[in-house]
Amino acid sequence: MQCVDAFDLLADESGGDIDDILDNFEAYSREVDHFECYWFPHTQAAMTKRNTRLAPGEPTPGGKTAQRSKIKQFVDDGVLGNGAYAALLGIGRVVPQTIPSFNKFAASVISHNRYRASAHVVFVSPRRVRFHEMEYAVPLADGPEAVREIRRFIDVQGWQIAFPLELRTTAPDDVALSTANGRESMYIAFHVSRFKNPYEYMPKVEPILKDVGGRPHWGKLNTLTRADFSALYPRFDEFCALREQLDPQWHFGSDYTRRVLG
Repeated sequence: MQCVDAFDLLADESGGDIDDILDNFEAYSREVDHFECYWFPHTQAAMTKRNTRLAPGEPTPGGKTAQRSKIKQFVDDGVLGNGAYAALLGIGRVVPQTIPSFNKFAASVISHNRYRASAHVVFVSPRRVRFHEMEYAVPLADGPEAVREIRRFIDVQGWQIAFPLELRTTAPDDVALSTANGRESMYIAFHVSRFKNPYEYMPKVEPILKDVGGRPHWGKLNTLTRADFSALYPRFDEFCALREQLDPQWHFGSDYTRRVLG
C-alpha cells in the first residue's frame, strides 16, 4: 500500500463565466494541482475551485493567507451549502419554473475565498441534501464540448435542473479498472433531486458521454453492460476472468456486478 504524506491546500474559490471556463478548461486545469468547476444550469454562472498543494510549514505563495473561520465555514457549508439549498429545492419541487431564478441567485452569492488549510478540511464538506448522481470520465480534450452538448440538450428537453454540473480533472494512471486509465480525464457529474426519477434523465444524457468514450463511475448510476466495459478498458476481460476464477459461485456478486462483470 502506498501512503501519501500529509499536505496543506491553498484554496482559491471564485465565480466565473461558463463559456470562458470551458474555452480554457485544459489551461486552468494545468495551472494548479486540483481544479474543479460547478456550472449552474440555465445560467452563465459557474464556481471554480483552484487548490494548490503545499507541504505543512511551507510558506504560502503571495504571503500569509487567512484560515477560513469557523463562522465562515458554517455559513458556506452549513447554511448556503445545505440549509438554504434544501429550502430552494423544496420550493423548486413545488414550482419548477422557479429553478432558473434560484440557480441565478445561488450563483450570485458566490464570494471569493482564498484560504489555507489541511487537505481534508478543503476537500471534505458536508452534503446533507440527497440526490441521484451519474458521473462519467471523458478524455480531457473532449470534455468541454461534451458539457456544451449537455447544456444544449437540457435546453431542448425543457428540463429544470436545480443541481450544478460538477466538473473536475485527473491525471492518467495505469490502474486496470481506473476511469482515468491511460488518459487525462474530465469528470462530468450530473445530478437530479432525490424526488425525481433519475431514469427519466440520466439514460438520455448518457449517450453524449458514451459517444466520446466516457467511462462511468463504478459506484454511480449508469446503464452499461459487460460488453460496453470490455470495449472501454483494455484489461477488462482479463479482470473478469480473474474474478470468475476467484469467485465462480458469485458469493460476492450482486445484480449490479452481474450486469457489469457477468
